[in-house]
Amino acid sequence: MTHDTATNHLSIRAYVLTYVVLLVLATGSWLLAGIHVPGAIAIGLGIGAIKAFLVLGYFMHLAEEPFSFKLVIALSAMLVAVFVGLTALDPLTRPGLPNP
Repeated sequence: MTHDTATNHLSIRAYVLTYVVLLVLATGSWLLAGIHVPGAIAIGLGIGAIKAFLVLGYFMHLAEEPFSFKLVIALSAMLVAVFVGLTALDPLTRPGLPNP
């Protein structure tokens, strides 16, 4: 069994740049936690999603994978998001408690 030795890996510059961007985003989310801004939860979740995509893409080498693998990962993440969303919306379908 032979392995393809001609794989194209990311450069050190890409890793360092990704790390710096992750540090900036982490600092931004830390500073956001200290101030009270309307919509801070949505902004924090957005920053967290960007950090997750950067880690998946560069440090877990998803950027080097073929498109079909990326598509499977994206569809799986969307399916999990749908299930979590439906679970969060479940209490809206239940009747209210009777008054004593």
